[in-house]
Amino acid sequence: MAVALSDEERGYLAAYFRMHKAPRSLSDRCKIILLCAEGLRGRATAGQFGVHERTVGKWRRR
Repeated sequence: MAVALSDEERGYLAAYFRMHKAPRSLSDRCKIILLCAEGLRGRATAGQFGVHERTVGKWRRR
């Protein structure tokens, strides 16, 4: 299930992902959402970040 993001939302998430002072957890969450929006599956996204698929699913739903 792909996540639908507006250009504004995508820009906001990308900005936080690239922000050097953002907490690592926030940066990872932003990147997870961006990858899901690109159509990457939960298992592949989870593997890239070393988290469980349920974690990816939780952020996808939020």
